[in-house]
Amino acid sequence: WVIDMSCSIKDINKQTIVEFVMDVVNGFQISAVHMKTGGVTYGATVYNIQRLRKGRNRAITLKNFENMVTIPARCQTATDEALAQIKEDYLTEANGNRPEFPDVMIVITDGNTFHGKREDNAAFSKKTVQTATEIRKMGVTTYVIGLPSGRRDKITEDSYKEWLGIAGEERNIFLMANFAQLKEEVLDLSSKACVGK
Repeated sequence: WVIDMSCSIKDINKQTIVEFVMDVVNGFQISAVHMKTGGVTYGATVYNIQRLRKGRNRAITLKNFENMVTIPARCQTATDEALAQIKEDYLTEANGNRPEFPDVMIVITDGNTFHGKREDNAAFSKKTVQTATEIRKMGVTTYVIGLPSGRRDKITEDSYKEWLGIAGEERNIFLMANFAQLKEEVLDLSSKACVGK
């Protein structure tokens, strides 16, 4: 899980995201021999929810996801840094990844990479897509849940372009008309995420 908690997402909608993720995770059969799950939240800073090595215990997993950080340090969207941590840290065998099992990454976001008005955000977005491409080349199936931006209440062309670069193909992007629609997608997303290679 790579979950955007930047300041453009209203607090009430962040709670909806947490509830959505909890509903999906609660539907998984989590154990050392079944599914393991982990992830991060991010704004300007990337925060650990849990690594896969801890994702084999159901009670601990549900507690960690329930307590995920939802308050951004600053008003930025460091998707590039979140994906870099997933690639370099979370998908390693040392941190609990099992090469014999399929990997799925679900990115939830309401916009594209943004490090501030004075930054070269196009370059950071390119880095996001490059890292996502490298993750997919590692055999990771990637989905993007694209939410309308809280500030504009719409999905921008730049955001969609980045999401397509992350997901790799349009069928792996779920566009949400509003946050209430998230819960309607739980069963569908759960079934797609659990399909083996």
